[in-house]
Amino acid sequence: LSRTVEFPIRLDVESLPSPALLTVVSNPGFMSSGLEIKESKLKPGWEGKRVWLNLSSIGISAMYFGSAQKRNDGADDQYGDDEEKLQPNYKMSWLNHMMLDVNDHESDPPGIKVRSFPNLEGVDYLTPGPITSHLSYVFGPVINALQGKGYNSNGTINLAASTYDWRLSPSAMERRDKYFTRTMGYIEELYNNNESTPVVILSHSLGCKVAHYFLNFALEHKGQKWIDKHIHTYMPVGGPHLGAPKAMRGMISGDKMGLETFLKDEEGIALGRSFGSGK
Repeated sequence: LSRTVEFPIRLDVESLPSPALLTVVSNPGFMSSGLEIKESKLKPGWEGKRVWLNLSSIGISAMYFGSAQKRNDGADDQYGDDEEKLQPNYKMSWLNHMMLDVNDHESDPPGIKVRSFPNLEGVDYLTPGPITSHLSYVFGPVINALQGKGYNSNGTINLAASTYDWRLSPSAMERRDKYFTRTMGYIEELYNNNESTPVVILSHSLGCKVAHYFLNFALEHKGQKWIDKHIHTYMPVGGPHLGAPKAMRGMISGDKMGLETFLKDEEGIALGRSFGSGK
């Protein structure tokens, strides 16, 4: 693409084949998959709820706790002089759930497990709701347009999403979550259950890089014949194939991810530097 394409994407749905619809699997970009708290010893009541994006928990935390970066008393007694082993302890619970381990950039903090929301629920709106949906849409308009053309109707699943934890590097996505192995199996399932219809991989922003990595992963593990059989089109939208300077900014000066109202400078730095996806 010669220029960056921003959402909402306007698809020419009238040109799509009918009734033999191609299966579409979307790959969202950076910050574009919803993240869910699977386990939390810090906030058990948050289990099963969104952490990205949960504006109410961010606002309440920022209001009552103020600056997030503060070490507990006695931390040095526990870890001694080895600062490399010290995972900073944050008062703001939301930030504590969002950050990855500062040492390996892929592990959850102790007692916490955060993973991406599966399928279309994870990519339509980051904050679903009557007021917040139109302010936090990702693939929502695209999903609605395709469903209007008959996708996912009459019990047929031919519109799906391959969500991922966008905080991780691609190698960590496979190492921790077996993401690319699972995605190959998911595409095979969609192919077999939809009259051997190959898949269109519709990707946006960072998702274009993830899909590109996936195709190379599939080539190495399954071969070109598997790709020719199961993949109809790789459709990148606004793909940063030559890199993105924002990743460097996130490592140097942090990334508040549009939440400047809620996060302080030191919190944005801690958050941005904990992610492996920008490295």
